[in-house]
Amino acid sequence: ILERTRGHCVIGVDDPACRALLDEFRPRIACTAISVETDLPLGIGARDGAIAEDGAPIGSLRGLARLPGKHNWQNACAAY
Repeated sequence: ILERTRGHCVIGVDDPACRALLDEFRPRIACTAISVETDLPLGIGARDGAIAEDGAPIGSLRGLARLPGKHNWQNACAAY
């Protein structure tokens, strides 16, 4: 999929395989990294449910009944 991408991709970087994909494709394709495990100086993160863009706080996902858990926080980061 990424080989054919001409626009922009969003890659979750909470595991080594996906971090490697980001490193491979970022030089050729506009990519946004997302994470719920670590704070990202460049990208969208939601560590502990606190969503941030490029390290700047945006808001909190904690306590949202329809978005419980890290997998939903990662989806919220991708949607943002």
